Amino acid sequence: CLRGLGALAQKYRLPVQSHLCENPDEIAFAKSCFPGTPSYSHIYHASGLFDTRTIMAHCVHMSDSDIQLVRQCGVGVSHCPNSNFSLSSGIADVRRFLREGIPVGLGTDVGGGYAPSILDAMRMAAAASRALIASRRDTGAAGADALPLDANELLFLATMGGARVMGMHEHLGSLDQGKLFDALVVDLAVPASPVPSAETTLAVNERLRDSPTDAWKLRAEQFVFLADDRNISRVYVGGNLIHSL
Repeated sequence: CLRGLGALAQKYRLPVQSHLCENPDEIAFAKSCFPGTPSYSHIYHASGLFDTRTIMAHCVHMSDSDIQLVRQCGVGVSHCPNSNFSLSSGIADVRRFLREGIPVGLGTDVGGGYAPSILDAMRMAAAASRALIASRRDTGAAGADALPLDANELLFLATMGGARVMGMHEHLGSLDQGKLFDALVVDLAVPASPVPSAETTLAVNERLRDSPTDAWKLRAEQFVFLADDRNISRVYVGGNLIHSL
């Protein structure tokens, strides 16, 4: 069956989406079905299902062999932290994926999680990043000195990261000239905003005044960690306004 799917994907140049290394029992079962396979990833690869059009969700318990093959084949990773927490699957090492040059975006996987919101996915990804570092610190494992994902990186994963995973980064994912205008207009100062006013917070106001770079970082942090749908004043898809407050 897998080889047949691989043949169809190759013949019609179709994208492929599946799960990979979500939990240890899944890995053991998959490898028991294909004895002698070096890694879970090699099952997909041997079936013609591993290339730049492939998106693998989760990728929590990845061996070095898995990571090497994913990188070599240009496979993208859909990081689904809400689902991974909800099902106690584990925590994907997104920092390593980024360091290895593996395309990473965010997924919601509401079949396993409980929120379709990409804002939630960003926040959960931040929590997962910090939880993984804390776990490694407490167990003495390697990687405890890694940096947690920051707001800028989370925004990248939610936009350009996802576009790279989908193979559409030349058409969307950023505001570069010539790309489709898929965009949110964010207003952190709308009435009843959950984001504290910068003008009424002395420390925040000083950062905004003294450093444009810090001002952007602060605004990014406020949007990622504090904002909600009340702060999204307009939504554009393909240049068309589809929602406005």
